[in-house]
Amino acid sequence: MTAPANSEPDRPLDFTGRVVVITGGTVGMGAALAFLIARQGGTAWVCGRNLDAVREISAAAADRQLAVHARQADATSDEEVGRLVAEAAETSGGIHGLVCAAGSGIMGTVEEIGPEDWEKSVSEKLRGVYLPVRHVVPHMKRAGGGSIVTVSSVHAHTTTERRDAIAPTTAAMVAFMRALAVSHGRHGIRANSVSPGPFESATWRGNWQRMFPRLEFAEIADRVGKSIPLQRIGQPAEIAEPVAFLLSDHARYISGTDLRIDGGLGAKLAMNTSKD
Repeated sequence: MTAPANSEPDRPLDFTGRVVVITGGTVGMGAALAFLIARQGGTAWVCGRNLDAVREISAAAADRQLAVHARQADATSDEEVGRLVAEAAETSGGIHGLVCAAGSGIMGTVEEIGPEDWEKSVSEKLRGVYLPVRHVVPHMKRAGGGSIVTVSSVHAHTTTERRDAIAPTTAAMVAFMRALAVSHGRHGIRANSVSPGPFESATWRGNWQRMFPRLEFAEIADRVGKSIPLQRIGQPAEIAEPVAFLLSDHARYISGTDLRIDGGLGAKLAMNTSKD
């Protein structure tokens, strides 16, 4: 998906003829991104573990007559990821983009997180990125380049209590993209990450409702939103659109970087000096 320096994209976010694989793409931001790519002329291949979600996104794509293909696959399974990537490449004519958005975080302190949960966190966050990248890179080389984006977290940079597994694993995801950018830039492959703050998603909703079981989600979201400079949590499309930009030729000279999408949360000093 990398274009020569003197090439101008035909129009904003033009994905005509481009094929993008999205893990964790059957819900939330991943699904929003898939439909955005398809509306702009591209083909999206998405996967998720939940069969009902796979069926739902397939039905929605058929109803809208958009090129979004959904498959049930676990991003931490070498066999399942390999099968998805091979089908996407063979059916749609190569792979030009990859977005790794699968995996949920395990909250807790190091004393609360047992070895099995620790390994699960590492597997979902790192193996779940490593395997798709490993399978996609050869196809991108054959295509003359491509763009890889992984969805990390604001916790990769600055964190809070009970994120003892989330902070190090998401930071590793950001570092992995930097390494890929250096190792594969000569092949025209760009690699970047995004680090979202709190936004509307099933994972985020579940984590916070487990922490505050007596509160309705709307109240939790309102409370958290007040701690963010923009005074609200984010929506899936507000993550999908910047990711689509990084996939597109408009970002053709951006590689090895991380984009925070957090409503200004990362810029905020965590102390209350307000007179309100």
